[in-house]
Amino acid sequence: MTGSHVPPHLAETAVSRSGWTKVVLIGSLRFYEKMLEIYEEFGRSDVHGLVPWPYFRDPANPRLYDAFWETRAQDISERHNTETHLIRISMADIAYVVNPGGYVGTNSAIDIGYACGKNLRVYAMEQPSDTGINFLIDSVKTPAEIAALARELRRRVKH
Repeated sequence: MTGSHVPPHLAETAVSRSGWTKVVLIGSLRFYEKMLEIYEEFGRSDVHGLVPWPYFRDPANPRLYDAFWETRAQDISERHNTETHLIRISMADIAYVVNPGGYVGTNSAIDIGYACGKNLRVYAMEQPSDTGINFLIDSVKTPAEIAALARELRRRVKH
């Protein structure tokens, strides 16, 4: 896989965000629309959100179904996306768990553990319903609070 396989809606702004603090979004792909909302909110706040790529297609949702999927769907695999997301986690400055209702699935739990192993601060949108995961979460914060934290981190690093 090459960089040309980046979904267009995620690639358009990635270059302009290269100097910004990176916040990797972790969560079930059932919350992908919410992740994209947070990604866009972060962009308006000069924070680079790193979003997992879905490996599914939904013709009813144009954000999940575009020319990229028509031409590249056969090249995309769940394994590749998992490996790529682990790389995103290792590139991030902060991890943010998108977990409406407190839901954290198995893959997200693995991602959280990996982020902790990379010594990232891990924040969650809501308190995880799994008490074991709670020990790995630094605190619960809103996307706006994460954006402020990321901007502060960038300011401290610059000075």
